[in-house]
Amino acid sequence: MYDYDANETPVLVDVEENGTSRHLLVQANRNGFLYVLDRSNGKFVRASPFVQKLNWATVIDPSGGPLLSVEYRPRKARTSAPASTALPIGFSPSYNPDTGLFYVMALESCNLYFSNPKPFTPGKTYYGTGTKLPPDEHAQKTLLAFSVSEGKRVWSYPQVGHADSWGGTMATAGELVFFGDDAGSGGSG
Repeated sequence: MYDYDANETPVLVDVEENGTSRHLLVQANRNGFLYVLDRSNGKFVRASPFVQKLNWATVIDPSGGPLLSVEYRPRKARTSAPASTALPIGFSPSYNPDTGLFYVMALESCNLYFSNPKPFTPGKTYYGTGTKLPPDEHAQKTLLAFSVSEGKRVWSYPQVGHADSWGGTMATAGELVFFGDDAGSGGSG
Protein backbone atom coordinates (compact mmCIF):
# COMPACT_ATOMS: atom_id res chain seq x y z
CA MET A 1 0.00 0.00 0.00
CA TYR A 2 2.78 2.47 0.89
CA ASP A 3 5.24 1.15 -1.74
CA TYR A 4 7.57 -0.22 0.94
CA ASP A 5 8.98 -3.00 -1.23
CA ALA A 6 12.20 -4.43 0.17
CA ASN A 7 14.52 -4.00 -2.79
CA GLU A 8 17.42 -2.30 -1.03
CA THR A 9 20.92 -3.76 -1.17
CA PRO A 10 21.48 -6.40 1.53
CA VAL A 11 24.93 -6.48 3.14
CA LEU A 12 26.59 -9.64 4.46
CA VAL A 13 28.40 -9.11 7.76
CA ASP A 14 30.14 -11.26 10.35
CA VAL A 15 29.98 -10.11 13.97
CA GLU A 16 31.20 -11.49 17.27
CA GLU A 17 28.43 -11.88 19.85
CA ASN A 18 29.08 -13.56 23.20
CA GLY A 19 32.28 -15.14 21.87
CA THR A 20 30.53 -16.62 18.83
CA SER A 21 30.86 -15.48 15.25
CA ARG A 22 27.47 -14.80 13.66
CA HIS A 23 26.93 -14.63 9.92
CA LEU A 24 24.29 -11.98 9.32
CA LEU A 25 22.47 -10.20 6.53
CA VAL A 26 21.67 -6.51 7.14
CA GLN A 27 19.22 -4.43 5.14
CA ALA A 28 18.12 -0.82 5.62
CA ASN A 29 14.59 -1.36 4.40
CA ARG A 30 12.58 1.25 2.57
CA ASN A 31 9.96 1.00 5.32
CA GLY A 32 12.26 2.74 7.86
CA PHE A 33 13.48 -0.32 9.76
CA LEU A 34 16.97 -1.82 9.64
CA TYR A 35 16.59 -5.62 9.50
CA VAL A 36 19.14 -8.16 10.67
CA LEU A 37 18.74 -11.82 9.63
CA ASP A 38 20.88 -14.84 10.41
CA ARG A 39 22.16 -15.71 6.95
CA SER A 40 23.09 -19.26 7.94
CA ASN A 41 19.44 -20.21 8.53
CA GLY A 42 17.39 -17.23 7.31
CA LYS A 43 15.90 -16.52 10.75
CA PHE A 44 14.89 -13.06 11.84
CA VAL A 45 17.27 -11.58 14.46
CA ARG A 46 15.94 -8.03 14.98
CA ALA A 47 14.68 -4.87 13.34
CA SER A 48 15.27 -1.33 14.56
CA PRO A 49 14.00 2.01 13.28
CA PHE A 50 16.76 3.94 11.57
CA VAL A 51 14.83 7.09 10.61
CA GLN A 52 13.13 9.57 12.90
CA LYS A 53 10.08 10.19 10.71
CA LEU A 54 8.41 6.80 11.13
CA ASN A 55 4.72 6.49 11.93
CA TRP A 56 3.23 3.66 9.86
CA ALA A 57 4.33 0.92 12.29
CA THR A 58 5.25 1.06 15.95
CA VAL A 59 7.63 -1.91 16.16
CA ILE A 60 8.51 -5.14 14.43
CA ASP A 61 7.22 -8.24 16.21
CA PRO A 62 9.48 -11.20 17.17
CA SER A 63 8.73 -12.99 13.90
CA GLY A 64 9.76 -9.97 11.79
CA GLY A 65 6.30 -8.58 10.98
CA PRO A 66 5.33 -4.93 11.51
CA LEU A 67 2.79 -3.89 14.14
CA LEU A 68 0.81 -1.20 12.36
CA SER A 69 0.16 2.07 14.14
CA VAL A 70 -2.32 3.43 11.60
CA GLU A 71 -5.02 1.86 9.49
CA TYR A 72 -3.19 0.11 6.66
CA ARG A 73 -5.55 1.03 3.80
CA PRO A 74 -6.11 4.81 3.73
CA ARG A 75 -9.76 5.79 3.32
CA LYS A 76 -9.04 9.50 3.46
CA ALA A 77 -5.91 11.65 3.28
CA ARG A 78 -3.24 10.62 5.78
CA THR A 79 0.38 11.55 6.25
CA SER A 80 2.63 8.54 6.54
CA ALA A 81 6.33 8.33 7.19
CA PRO A 82 8.67 7.49 5.76
CA ALA A 83 7.80 8.68 2.27
CA SER A 84 7.79 5.94 -0.34
CA THR A 85 10.84 7.51 -1.99
CA ALA A 86 12.49 8.46 1.28
CA LEU A 87 14.78 5.61 2.02
CA PRO A 88 17.82 3.96 0.57
CA ILE A 89 16.27 2.81 -2.70
CA GLY A 90 19.31 2.89 -4.93
CA PHE A 91 21.61 4.32 -2.23
CA SER A 92 24.23 1.61 -1.74
CA PRO A 93 25.01 1.01 1.94
CA SER A 94 28.36 -0.19 3.26
CA TYR A 95 29.82 -1.86 6.34
CA ASN A 96 33.14 -1.56 8.16
CA PRO A 97 33.97 -4.80 10.02
CA ASP A 98 36.60 -3.00 12.14
CA THR A 99 34.12 -0.50 13.58
CA GLY A 100 31.06 -2.77 13.34
CA LEU A 101 29.16 0.11 11.76
CA PHE A 102 26.69 -0.09 8.87
CA TYR A 103 26.51 3.16 6.85
CA VAL A 104 23.47 4.23 4.87
CA MET A 105 21.98 7.37 3.37
CA ALA A 106 18.41 8.02 4.51
CA LEU A 107 15.89 10.64 3.54
CA GLU A 108 13.72 11.96 6.36
CA SER A 109 10.45 12.74 4.58
CA CYS A 110 6.73 11.97 4.66
CA ASN A 111 4.05 11.43 2.01
CA LEU A 112 0.39 12.35 2.06
CA TYR A 113 -1.48 9.20 1.02
CA PHE A 114 -5.11 9.25 -0.05
CA SER A 115 -7.67 6.82 -1.31
CA ASN A 116 -8.65 7.43 -4.91
CA PRO A 117 -10.47 4.29 -6.09
CA LYS A 118 -11.25 4.10 -9.79
CA PRO A 119 -12.72 1.27 -11.80
CA PHE A 120 -10.23 -1.19 -13.23
CA THR A 121 -9.93 -1.04 -17.02
CA PRO A 122 -8.05 -3.88 -18.74
CA GLY A 123 -4.86 -2.65 -20.42
CA LYS A 124 -4.71 0.59 -18.41
CA THR A 125 -2.52 1.42 -15.43
CA TYR A 126 -4.51 1.09 -12.21
CA TYR A 127 -3.94 3.03 -9.03
CA GLY A 128 -6.32 2.61 -6.10
CA THR A 129 -4.56 5.27 -4.06
CA GLY A 130 -2.47 8.34 -4.61
CA THR A 131 0.38 10.12 -2.92
CA LYS A 132 2.01 13.52 -2.86
CA LEU A 133 4.27 15.53 -0.59
CA PRO A 134 2.48 17.43 2.16
CA PRO A 135 2.60 21.19 1.47
CA ASP A 136 4.83 21.94 4.48
CA GLU A 137 7.15 18.92 4.10
CA HIS A 138 10.93 19.54 4.16
CA ALA A 139 12.97 16.52 3.17
CA GLN A 140 16.34 15.98 4.90
CA LYS A 141 19.01 13.59 3.60
CA THR A 142 21.16 12.12 6.39
CA LEU A 143 24.24 9.88 6.47
CA LEU A 144 23.69 7.32 9.26
CA ALA A 145 26.12 5.06 11.11
CA PHE A 146 24.30 2.13 12.68
CA SER A 147 25.77 -0.44 15.09
CA VAL A 148 24.81 -3.89 13.81
CA SER A 149 25.60 -5.68 17.10
CA GLU A 150 23.77 -3.15 19.30
CA GLY A 151 20.90 -2.49 16.89
CA LYS A 152 21.04 1.29 17.26
CA ARG A 153 22.09 4.49 15.54
CA VAL A 154 25.56 5.62 16.64
CA TRP A 155 25.81 8.91 14.80
CA SER A 156 24.24 10.85 11.95
CA TYR A 157 25.41 13.57 9.59
CA PRO A 158 22.58 15.71 8.14
CA GLN A 159 23.06 17.02 4.61
CA VAL A 160 22.38 20.52 3.31
CA GLY A 161 20.32 21.20 0.23
CA HIS A 162 17.05 19.84 -1.09
CA ALA A 163 17.66 16.08 -0.62
CA ASP A 164 18.25 15.53 -4.33
CA SER A 165 21.38 13.35 -4.16
CA TRP A 166 21.16 9.65 -4.98
CA GLY A 167 24.68 8.62 -3.99
CA GLY A 168 25.36 5.76 -1.61
CA THR A 169 28.20 5.11 0.82
CA MET A 170 31.60 3.44 0.70
CA ALA A 171 33.42 2.48 3.92
CA THR A 172 37.20 2.04 3.85
CA ALA A 173 39.68 0.13 6.01
CA GLY A 174 41.07 3.52 7.09
CA GLU A 175 37.73 4.22 8.79
CA LEU A 176 36.70 6.83 6.22
CA VAL A 177 33.19 6.86 4.80
CA PHE A 178 32.65 8.34 1.36
CA PHE A 179 29.20 9.44 0.27
CA GLY A 180 27.45 11.65 -2.26
CA ASP A 181 26.49 14.74 -0.34
CA ASP A 182 23.37 16.74 -1.08
CA ALA A 183 25.25 19.82 -2.20
CA GLY A 184 26.35 18.00 -5.35
CA SER A 185 29.98 17.46 -4.37
CA GLY A 186 31.77 14.51 -2.78
CA GLY A 187 32.15 14.32 0.96
CA SER A 188 33.57 12.11 3.66
CA GLY A 189 32.71 11.64 7.30
